[in-house]
Amino acid sequence: MTISARRLEVEKKILAFCNKEFKPLGEIAVMLDMNVHTVRSVYLYPMANEGRLIRSARQPTKSSMKYKSAPKK
Repeated sequence: MTISARRLEVEKKILAFCNKEFKPLGEIAVMLDMNVHTVRSVYLYPMANEGRLIRSARQPTKSSMKYKSAPKK
């Protein structure tokens, strides 16, 4: 599997997992069996900046931030 194919597969899993409700970073990392720092920096930050994930606004610290799939346009 190429790196870009792996990345797309992981992103699909994240979007599906976060589809119904906000999920904390720790739960997402456990579901993916990946390090929290990798999940945050490689996947969650870019996906949120692209508008594919929504960050919860209530918790300003990055350790307590939760993520949810953005509604499709």
